[in-house]
Order: sequence, then C-alpha cells, then structure tokens
Amino acid sequence: MQKCDLKGSPSRDSFKLFHKRKMPSSFYACDLDLILVQKPPRIVAFIDFKKSGDIVQFSEVLAYNILQTVAPIYIIRGDDPENGPFQVYRYLEGNYVPEPPHVNLEMITCCPDWQSLKEWEDGLRRTKSKEIDDAQKSKGKQFMQTSLAYKFQQCRPLL
Repeated sequence: MQKCDLKGSPSRDSFKLFHKRKMPSSFYACDLDLILVQKPPRIVAFIDFKKSGDIVQFSEVLAYNILQTVAPIYIIRGDDPENGPFQVYRYLEGNYVPEPPHVNLEMITCCPDWQSLKEWEDGLRRTKSKEIDDAQKSKGKQFMQTSLAYKFQQCRPLL
C-alpha cells in the first residue's frame, strides 16, 4: 500500500480562503495541520505546525481545549519545514479570552532533522498503543471481577 500525498490541495486551500473572505468576521474557524492516527483505530495526537514567530490564535485555543480531551495536542515550531530543526511543545492549557490568548506549553524536545522527529513520533505512537492496551486489559479485569462477584451472589445459599 502506497502512502497518499499529503500536500495541501489547492481546492481545500481555496475553500478556507473563501470561507475567511465571504463569511462574517464572527464565523471563527481554525484548522489542524495533522492528526496522527493508527490501527486499530485510534487518534494518537493532534499536531499544529507554526513558524517561530507565530502565535496561537483564539480559535485554536478554543479548539485545543476541547480536542485535548480526545488526544494530546503538540505544537511543532520551525522555520524550515523541509529540513528542520523542529521544536516540539505539548499544549497544556490556554485561555482564549485575552488578546492575544494565553497558552501554557511544555517543551518536549528539539529535533534537529526529520529522522529525530520520526523517532519522537514513533515513541509517541508506541506510548499511546501501550496506554490503550493497558486500559483495555484493566477494563477486562474489572468486567471479570464484576461478573464473578455477580455469579457468586447468585450462588449463595439462602438462610
């Protein structure tokens, strides 16, 4: 199976541009650059790429605050997306009310090139898989314990 070309499509970019131009200024919107997924179906993380001087916008803070209940948000900063280096931050929280919004980021790592970014992402994917597998095993144990307790109650002799 061959990977699809993920380069932005001109029609999608045009749609976003026209949405911004033709809709009222109160119709806020934002986009994410990348959503990391894997099989079995799960969302690993949400990724937004920003140049070193870019700030996190109001609409992004609003979206991040909601999306982080699903999966972690990472902001990757860099000025050369083709070669790196990449500074990886985890979004912890944000307040969209002040202008500009306040955000709390945790510096995770600095990746000098794509190879080290690949290693970071691989570790992220492995960690997420282990977390989900452990949670599923724990739920299975809880189900077994509840099921056994129920069966035990059903079999108790009546006094």
